[in-house]
Order: sequence, then C-alpha cells, then structure tokens
Amino acid sequence: MGSKLCIRVCENFLAEVTATVRSLNLNDVKITHFPAYCGNPLLKREDLCAIGCESCKDCHRTHVLSGRCIAGQDPSPAEEADRCRLHRLDQCFYLIAPKTMIDRYLADGAYLLTPGWLSGWRRKMEKWGFDVDTARQFFGESCTRLVLLDTGVVPESPAHLSEFADFVSRPFEIVLVGQDFLGLFIEKIVLQWRLEGEQACLLEVNRQSADYAMAYELIARLTGIKSEEEAIEDIFDLFSMLFAPEKLAYVPIHGSNFGKTCCRPKDSPESWPTLECFHDDCLLPEPENGFVFRIGNEGEVLGLIQVCGIAFPQYMDRYLNMAVAMGRVCGLAIRNARAYREILRAGDELRQEIQERKKAEDERRRMEKELLRLQKFDAMSVFVGGIAHDFNNLLGVILGHVSMAQLDADPRKPIFQELEAAYTGTVRAGDLVKKLIAVSESQVPVRQEASIRKLMAKAAHSVLSGFNVELELSAPDSLWHVEVDPMQVSGAIRNVVENAGEAAGPCGLVRICAENVSIPSDGDKIGFPMMKTGRYVRISIIDRGAGISEENLSRIFDPYFSTKARGARKGMGMGLTIACSVIKKHDGYIQVESKPGAGTTIHVYLPALPQKTLRGGETM
Repeated sequence: MGSKLCIRVCENFLAEVTATVRSLNLNDVKITHFPAYCGNPLLKREDLCAIGCESCKDCHRTHVLSGRCIAGQDPSPAEEADRCRLHRLDQCFYLIAPKTMIDRYLADGAYLLTPGWLSGWRRKMEKWGFDVDTARQFFGESCTRLVLLDTGVVPESPAHLSEFADFVSRPFEIVLVGQDFLGLFIEKIVLQWRLEGEQACLLEVNRQSADYAMAYELIARLTGIKSEEEAIEDIFDLFSMLFAPEKLAYVPIHGSNFGKTCCRPKDSPESWPTLECFHDDCLLPEPENGFVFRIGNEGEVLGLIQVCGIAFPQYMDRYLNMAVAMGRVCGLAIRNARAYREILRAGDELRQEIQERKKAEDERRRMEKELLRLQKFDAMSVFVGGIAHDFNNLLGVILGHVSMAQLDADPRKPIFQELEAAYTGTVRAGDLVKKLIAVSESQVPVRQEASIRKLMAKAAHSVLSGFNVELELSAPDSLWHVEVDPMQVSGAIRNVVENAGEAAGPCGLVRICAENVSIPSDGDKIGFPMMKTGRYVRISIIDRGAGISEENLSRIFDPYFSTKARGARKGMGMGLTIACSVIKKHDGYIQVESKPGAGTTIHVYLPALPQKTLRGGETM
C-alpha cells in the first residue's frame, strides 16, 4: 500500500486543485481527475472508483471530490470503502466558495461558472447541440445573469466569460473567490489522513512494546521508558548489577552516524570499533575482561555498549550470551524511546498545522465579514445617493417657492414668520441632503497634491476650539505627501476628531499623530485583510474616553447610528459614515480599535505619493 494520498476531482476544478496542492506544498498528495458529467446521466460510485484506478495504485487512499454528478452513496466492499472515499456535495461550487454565497447567487437566478468550465465552453455548446439562437433562448429563460467564480488560476477566464456572455446574450459578473476556501477543504482532508497514519504507527509501536514486555518480565521497565536517556540509565543499572564492570559506555547510532557517548563513570573510551568489525552481535577487544555488543531492533543497529573490567572474566561466555539476549530487549526500549520522540514531534507538528488551519479559517471568516461590510456600504451608498439627488431637486423647488412667497408677504404679518421657519427648515434639510450625497459614490473627489500635516492640524484646531480638551499633534518632517480632495478629506478628519473630542470629555486628551507606513502583504500586519500592498500615510486619532463595546463596534459606520443622546453637539450619527465614504473614495482605509474603558483609536490610511516629503521648517 502506498504512502501517498490521491485526490480525484472533476476536470472543471483540476486547475484549482493542482494550484492549491502546489501552494500548500502537499508533496504526499497525488491529483487525478475524471471527466465532467454536468447535465449527463449520473455517474455511479463504482464506475467513479474504477476511473483512473491504475494511476492511484501507489496511493494509500483516494478521496473523490464531486457534486450532484455522482449518484447516491452505494455501499462498497470494506477495503474499497476505506481506500476510496467520496465527498459528495449538493453543489460542486461549494468546493471553492462558502455555501451561503453560492446559495444566494442561485436563489437570485444566477448561472454560476468556473474557470475550468469556461475554458471549453464552445465544446460544451456543441455537445449540448446549441447554436446562438437556442443558447440565447435557453439561458434567457433559465437565468438572470452569468456569474464567474474566479479563483485566479486561469488568467484568460475574464476573456472567456466575455465571449460566452456575448454568445448567450446575458449580463455577467465576476466574483473573486481565490483559492483559500478550497485550500482549507483540501488541507482538512490531508491532515485527517496524516493523523490516521500517525495513530496507526502509534498502535503498532504500542503493540510491539506490549509483546516484548510480556516476553521479558524481569526488565519490563525498559519497555515503558519514554526517553533514550532514561533507557540508557536503566540499562547501565541493569548491567552494573549483572556484570559488576569497572566502566560502561554507550554510543547511539543513527544510520551510519555515531552520536554523543554516554559513560559511567564520566570518562569516554578512547575510540569505538566500526560497525564493519562486527561479525556477530558481540566483539571481544583487548583486554579480554570486557566486550562490546550491538543494540538493535528489526535488523537496524541503534547503538553500541562497551563493558570494561568485568569482575568475573571466567564467566565471559555466560555474560556474552546474556548480553546478546539483553541487547535485543534494550534495542526495543531504545526503539520505543525514539519512536515516542518522533510521535511527540509529529504530534507537535500536527497541533501546529491544526492551529495554522484554525488561524486560516478565522482569517477567512474575518475577510468574509469585512467584504460583507464593504458590500453593504457600497449598496447603501448607491441607494442613498439616488434618493438624495431626487430629494435635493425637490428641496430646490420648495426653497424657490418659499423665497418667492416671502417677497410677496408682509413682514409684519404672522404668515411671514411661518415662511421664515419653512425656509430655515428647508435649508437644514438641504444640509442633510449634502451629507447623504457625500456618502454616495456620485460625489467624485477633485484630487491634488496635499500635505496631511497641514490638513489634520487645521481640522483639529477648528473642531476642538469649542471643546474643553487638550490637543496633542505630532507628525514627522519626512511625512509623505498624498493626492486628495483637501475639502473632503479635511471634512472627514473633522468628523472623526469631533467624535474623539466628545468621547474624551471635559479636561480630556485627544492625540492626533501621522506617520509613514508600508504595508508589505495585503494588510495582514495591521489586521486589515482587504488592504492593498503599498505606501500609506496613517493618521491616528486617539482618545481615552469610555470606549466602544464589541456589539456596537461593527455598526459605528452605519448611517444614523449613535450611542449618544440628542442635544447640543450631538449629531445625527452621520459623521463617521461620511468619513468612511470619503476615505474609501480616495482608495484609503479606516480602522477602529476600541475596548470599553480603554478609549478609542481610529486609524485612517491614505495612499502616499512616490518619494515626496514635507519641506523643512513647515509647521502645524
């Protein structure tokens, strides 16, 4: 039986599985595939196990990854059931993306595609007997749009999708799913298989230990020792009792390499004989009142023991026979100790792999959560922007008519005061609409090169002038420049600083600092998985207020969400929403760190221009 694991997958997913196995360095995994049976009669399990079985003869087990193209799970003989295991998913797309995502697209009427399927779409249309007209009729009746689950392994997939969408006359969408989800699925299978192998090895070692322990009851303790050092100490104790030698020495052997010598008393022999000198298990060097014998197990030499200056050399033959018999038991003890050490090492590696897999799963969930938040924000921006523009037009009409009515009204009559109140309310409604438009994607920033040091200083001073708080500003002279819309970014910083001033409370402290940062690998260093690699200017606004609970932390960028009571200086919950929208429009990122009772820190990341710094002497 082989020492490899075979993963058999539909040809539509062969490129993804191959790339994933290669990226995870799973050298003990072999990949085979079976033809795609989409839309064909279901493939029986016994037929599936027969496909490609010749190429998997050298594998310990085969795992088949499939969707509904496999019929049922018919019972197989016990050995084949163990060697060929079927992972039958309701949807084969569950291999590369979360079930909730796939089900949502299917419920919306989407026709899901993979890079592997798209690579041969023309051949499939011919196989199905579709020309342009019949294909457009079929897909027009069966789906609302085409969705490519792009794993990134076939660079030509977007082009194939465009050609196919034109052929069937359907709108299309590309969803980047990557290989992480499939990697977790495959890694789980491989880790479980490796764990079973380690457990089988452990069972074999324990069985061997039990057999020898029963055969040699007088030295049973040796078979229970868990370290080679303990085994040698007990062997020395046993040999000291049997042979009463002047000196004992032991050298471990690993393959053809000699290890460090252990002696009792603590002085090493001058030299050890080579293994080629042994024609039997024992060797009689000069002087004759001692001997050297091999310790081995299952034909492998594990070490040499030297016995010098035995008390009764006349019993040498008896001692030699006893040493040979004891050497086999000692070899078992050392073999078990080394095996146990390897098992501990393998266990540590397995635990580390499981921890890394759990970490990867947590990271995937965090990325899904962040992606969902961004998608929610984008959808909300489009919705709010549309309403805001329509409402703004209506307000313009109302404001114009109120102004004209004021011209005709007598200022001394009550109607004039009512028109004045209507005018003021309409203006305030217009301010609210401007905030909503700022959240939407329609307000494009007018970018220009700017100094963040100046922008944040001016915004902080203007906002906190009405607060009884202490302000600390810091930024290096070497701060990189950015390309932003100064008015929009300044407004975003003011919104964040205003929240910090309110949280700090009377006589509190608000710290604002800026620094240059380089993100080396997609935001992993700062816990922001969606962040692109590059150079950024990071602005940190810090207060030591009451902090934000974990329950509210994920909602602080939602429109109209606020934990503060209404009143003076208490807004409508739009400040952070606008700030998040503005930073996002500038290809930046915003991150919040907060714990109840420990204050809040908001980091704003803005892409930096290449190699430009502030001029010396610039002040805040």
